[in-house]
Amino acid sequence: MAGEITIPAKNQQNGQDWKTGDTYLAAGVTFTRQPDKSWKAPVAVKLTKNSDGGYKGKLTPEQQGQPTSASSTTASGTSGGELTPAQIEEKLRNEALIVSSSNTGLPEGMATESSYDLTTQPRYILTTMDPRKREEILRELYLRGGYQGQKRGNGISNSDISAFQDYLNYANIMGVDYEKALYLYKDQNPVNPYLQAGGGGGGRKAPRQVTNPADLKAVFKKASQDLLGRAIDDNVAEQFVQSFQNQQIQQQMQMDTQSGGVVAQTPDAGVAAEKMIERKFGEEVRVQNAVNFGGIMDQMIKGLAR
Repeated sequence: MAGEITIPAKNQQNGQDWKTGDTYLAAGVTFTRQPDKSWKAPVAVKLTKNSDGGYKGKLTPEQQGQPTSASSTTASGTSGGELTPAQIEEKLRNEALIVSSSNTGLPEGMATESSYDLTTQPRYILTTMDPRKREEILRELYLRGGYQGQKRGNGISNSDISAFQDYLNYANIMGVDYEKALYLYKDQNPVNPYLQAGGGGGGRKAPRQVTNPADLKAVFKKASQDLLGRAIDDNVAEQFVQSFQNQQIQQQMQMDTQSGGVVAQTPDAGVAAEKMIERKFGEEVRVQNAVNFGGIMDQMIKGLAR
């Protein structure tokens, strides 16, 4: 005898309306509530909706207990052979939309049919999202600290999925879909300047600007000629170039991370060159200064004698 199927209009366990993802066992077959409020079974079966909102139908003895297959049908009565790519996509989407109150991040009874399942949907939504849209959302999450110190991945890496999972949880709390939630998220979470500059280990890093090495070498060699009476070899000049450029980079990094206050500019290249020469060749500089002073005095005396 065929198995009689009767699915009541409401969940008899709590007296509430059925939710997406709820299941009901009838005639040995498990039916699953779909987002469109129909019921899906692992075998081909046609259910008829009653006037009270419930469903009725029958299963043949052969149908009872059959496992779920790719050709399973919904309660609307659709059936057939192999699914098309579009049908497979819809099937995956419907399965990902199944809501479990324990997986929405919301208190019991607060989840709705539009709430996101934080277990299945973050990975699914990111994987099927348009790449440009995915980049836009993940970049905003990253710049606003949504990655919790982790580096950005390729869009569907573990760090990306973790950040997007937290974001879907935020969307659940705000009661809107993830696209609308972005406006609220951006308003409530300002951009971190350090992350925007690329200091957080992911995303675009701002380039650093330094003085041309050839110009610095010329400045250094002129200073050495003035102070020592001779040109310094290239090895020492290279040390000066590296030291001066490092000071410039450090100053720019400080400007990236500091909020307010004052940041001192790097010293003039000529002044920096003179200080380095005096530090490395102090005694020679003093001797040369004495020679220069003696030469000046000699010229003055000769001028007076005329």
